[in-house]
Amino acid sequence: HSFTPGAGDRPPVTDVLFVVTDGQSISPTNTKQAADLAHKAGFKTFAIGVGSSISKQELQNIASDPQHVFQATTFDTLHTLQSEVRNKTCEGKLIRKSIIFFDNM
Repeated sequence: HSFTPGAGDRPPVTDVLFVVTDGQSISPTNTKQAADLAHKAGFKTFAIGVGSSISKQELQNIASDPQHVFQATTFDTLHTLQSEVRNKTCEGKLIRKSIIFFDNM
């Protein structure tokens, strides 16, 4: 419900979605279908994998652009991506951000 007018969504502002995961989904097909819907809806989607159990292919499927895929070795090292993610997120446009955490999609 984050991307609705009732939650503050505004048409001229790009919707930005962050997916942070530390594993692989139990249904990669469903994950890809959900990501495809987000892409078709115009979401700027970032995929951030944490740890060594992630699937690079799933991260690429989730992200709306190959440059929107990031990896961190641990949750404690996520902060090291902050500047790079911020630069990719903002790229001169109005945006609305949401962070969604999935556990075993």
